[in-house]
Amino acid sequence: MAAGIEETKACGREDNAKIIEETRQYIRDFDRNAQASTNATELYDKMLEVYPNRINPGALWALARALFP
Repeated sequence: MAAGIEETKACGREDNAKIIEETRQYIRDFDRNAQASTNATELYDKMLEVYPNRINPGALWALARALFP
């Protein structure tokens, strides 16, 4: 399942291997949770359990809604 990158980089964070791996893990977690979810709300809630402090949760909601219209 394809996942969009729903977050923008936090201001002040440098591009480095750690940030890239965090993004890859977020995408893997999104794909895993999307496969285990039956609707947008369930996916959104599962991702917020794992990533409660990510910036721009509205983008996550938009992506969840696009996946589960």
